[in-house]
Amino acid sequence: MTNNNTNLTIGNIVSSEELKNLISSTNLTRNEQREKLSETGIFTIPVDELATHTAIFGTTQGGKTTTTKKLILELNKCQIPVMVIDWHNEYATLIKKLNGVVLVPPTSLVKPNSKLNEQALTWNILDPRFYSDKINSDILEDHIDLIVNLLSLKQILNLTDPMKNVFTNLLKSVYNFKSFKGKMTMKMHLSFGNFPTFHDVNKCLNNLNYSSKELSINSLNALKNRLNKITTGTLKSIFCTKTSFNPQLIFKQNVAIQMNHLTEDFDYAVSLLTFFILRQLMSHFKKQGESKLRYAIIIDEASSVLSLHPLIENRVSRMLQELRKFGVGLIIVARDTDISKAVIRETNQKFVHRLQHPEDINNISKMIGLKNNKFLVKDLPPGVCFVKSSGKELKLLKIKL
Repeated sequence: MTNNNTNLTIGNIVSSEELKNLISSTNLTRNEQREKLSETGIFTIPVDELATHTAIFGTTQGGKTTTTKKLILELNKCQIPVMVIDWHNEYATLIKKLNGVVLVPPTSLVKPNSKLNEQALTWNILDPRFYSDKINSDILEDHIDLIVNLLSLKQILNLTDPMKNVFTNLLKSVYNFKSFKGKMTMKMHLSFGNFPTFHDVNKCLNNLNYSSKELSINSLNALKNRLNKITTGTLKSIFCTKTSFNPQLIFKQNVAIQMNHLTEDFDYAVSLLTFFILRQLMSHFKKQGESKLRYAIIIDEASSVLSLHPLIENRVSRMLQELRKFGVGLIIVARDTDISKAVIRETNQKFVHRLQHPEDINNISKMIGLKNNKFLVKDLPPGVCFVKSSGKELKLLKIKL
């Protein structure tokens, strides 16, 4: 059972003045500077504060992965599961130690090993069981709307309104919907989990009788070409076969989605998968009603993942406002500040490890109010970071596992 009446122990408070002196008056390495810092107290965050979302910034080897792992461990103590979109396979070992599962895309160069708590990641977009294990026509209609609206976005498939209408009818066809007195009904086989895939959509599209009233032949061919973006290559292997896990359990356990061995369409595939997961998360927990923190999702390399298109970033920022109401906290991990301001504004906890680029330092200084300590950001030792948490003064922390 989730324990929300507790604090997460994040790290030890250290002095920025002492760090300045260590940097200016000694020849110590960065690691030695960290070890010399005197610890003056413990820094904690109420667990429910993570429902208001978190951002962790820092260059490579600055300590942001350690901070992220610390949050995972502390959330695990509170029995709050996490999902990690893991670009570099940095979290799989920890997730396995916490009895979680690692999902490996089937196009990966490394095949999943079930004995090591690994499964192939196949996530059938047409599977509506993320909403509920009891499927009815209303849930399917909602799911069809979600799929059509998501894939119609300009930087995904960019479907015109006539294409959207044909696409909607195609989905109803593969779900075996039929009209009965103005209401949608469905054939019983869907109740047993036999959901169609995009392979069925393609087959139905290829057999579609051309109708000049609905879509021109050129537009029909354009629709086929656009659907090929998700029915070929990496996205086909992930999205166009049956779901490899129980959708009702995936949001109840620790999960790492391993992305580092994807072989093609990498940025596009990871971005679309992440956006789809966020949308499914919102739909899943929204059905359960408002709540305190009960789940967390971590997006590694967030600058790349969320940069598919500004429209995607804006939609994500709106999703974050909804997710916090339903007890889902987002933790974005990034090497720079090249993320939509609308997304960053939705994060109430900000951890800042070493940054090098002047623009990043200026951006982060404005975000957390560094003022006189601004120059310290480029000299922070590994595992040392500034933290600004909602309702708390800016602190300098030493974080270790």
